[in-house]
Amino acid sequence: MAPIDIYLGPVIYISMKSVVVGDEFFVAGFLYGGFDKGIVVKDKADARMKIDEAIENKDVGLVVVSKELVEHDLGYINEIKADGSKPLIVELPGYGELVSN
Repeated sequence: MAPIDIYLGPVIYISMKSVVVGDEFFVAGFLYGGFDKGIVVKDKADARMKIDEAIENKDVGLVVVSKELVEHDLGYINEIKADGSKPLIVELPGYGELVSN
């Protein structure tokens, strides 16, 4: 996916990047789909630190996270979503979640 382009009038033009955080299969799928960067996380303990890394980057406008990584810490994710200055965060089910349901 190409960077997200936002046109805000005759002078301001912003180009933002997309980042995906999850296991290797989750990340690979989004990278094949055109995402700019993928961060592979091996366990839930590492997830919060990697998500923080992604949202601290000022060029990032969208962070897609595997839902299974953040289900134990949804309060933290909701805090990030409530802060309008941060990038948009979306949790999506990973392959394991879809198969088990």
